[in-house]
Amino acid sequence: IFNLANVRYDGWREFSAYEARNVYGKIVSKLSETSELTTVLSYYDSPKAQDPQGLTREQFEDDPQQARPDSKTTGGARTRNTGEEVVEGKAGLIWNKQIDEDALSLSAYRVFRIFSNRISPRVVEFERYVLGGAAQFTLNSEIASQANALVLGADIQEQTDRRRNFDN
Repeated sequence: IFNLANVRYDGWREFSAYEARNVYGKIVSKLSETSELTTVLSYYDSPKAQDPQGLTREQFEDDPQQARPDSKTTGGARTRNTGEEVVEGKAGLIWNKQIDEDALSLSAYRVFRIFSNRISPRVVEFERYVLGGAAQFTLNSEIASQANALVLGADIQEQTDRRRNFDN
């Protein structure tokens, strides 16, 4: 499976444009009669998601398509360049092995996310990195003529965030 998407949207309101690109791929490889390896990759890039901010009832009635204008106490959507940008990537491997009636599954993955958000009055920026894996064993049996499965597993993940907050 492979998918590409490219979205560009000017928005109905002023200062509400949006751009994003997305790539996704999944490959399942049969290694033997009893095992397979699945590779999953994805990448998402949204360099622009403008936020026109909320309007008062009076501003909406005057022009419902406008972005929040500047006022004496706060900057408007354009002045503060409100919106967000995000880049995210994921890669993972899943190995499945059938052992007679039972099954073993091992997986590993890596994720990163770089995000910036400017919504008045705060700016948030962070970088997130995740590394993880899992192991699962499924024991299938019959008890009193009923199919049963005992699933044993463990997951491990490490996440590192680098976050900064600023006043906008």
